[in-house]
Amino acid sequence: MLNQTLSKSHSLFIAEDERLIKKMNEKGIDSSKNESVKEEDKEEEGTKKRKGGHIKMIARKKKRSQSDVDSDDEHKKCLKIVTFESILDSEIMEKKSVIARLNKVSSPDGDYLVIYRANGNFRAFNYLMEVLHIFDRQDLFHLYDLMREQYSEVTLDGFALILWGDLKIMMESSTEGNEQSDFWSGQQDWKIVTWRLYESCGVCILEFEDGIVIHMLVERRYPLSKDLLQRMLDLGLEVERESFVALDLIRFIKQQIDEE
Repeated sequence: MLNQTLSKSHSLFIAEDERLIKKMNEKGIDSSKNESVKEEDKEEEGTKKRKGGHIKMIARKKKRSQSDVDSDDEHKKCLKIVTFESILDSEIMEKKSVIARLNKVSSPDGDYLVIYRANGNFRAFNYLMEVLHIFDRQDLFHLYDLMREQYSEVTLDGFALILWGDLKIMMESSTEGNEQSDFWSGQQDWKIVTWRLYESCGVCILEFEDGIVIHMLVERRYPLSKDLLQRMLDLGLEVERESFVALDLIRFIKQQIDEE
């Protein structure tokens, strides 16, 4: 019945956030250029002329020390390989396009927020965690901008209020002097049941016994106590596969714990 309601209310929305996309694309291009320059430099350094003008490429791969390998082995002990991706969602969002609109929809099954993409795909959800596995970084920031634009002057309640709160904690609470400061108090009483990484969008979540879920960008530092960080490591990070992102997150957290 929800799909029928969505179909009646749905039409193609191609209202792309040009500013966000252009900014992110330019960042990606700059990054690619830098990488290309580095590769060109490596190639120039790694060439040697033979007699007759022929050029021989000399491979210069950085060898990892045994301590690096041992360190990775230790980091891997903090990982739990699990499966939490929805096959159906993966098929629907296989050819992704930009999020064109966010809309609240009421149906006999209840109220939902619906993400409409420019290619016609849509996804109904109640909580941010339900769509992280089909999100990339662009989706996250676009959703944040849409929520801020559409609901900045609206009194939110229910799941919409929870979603906006989750986004604000994730995007804003890593800075000092913000309204989320009080949220991080009382960490000694937080009982973690899940620590999970969604690699496609670079978000990890903490889920607690009382149902609270905290969403955090992997590259940002949040005001987490060393005791809580250690409990996260002891619990183990749920991932779908071993990856550089997962191991780097473990390494980053261990560094925070070791800081004096």
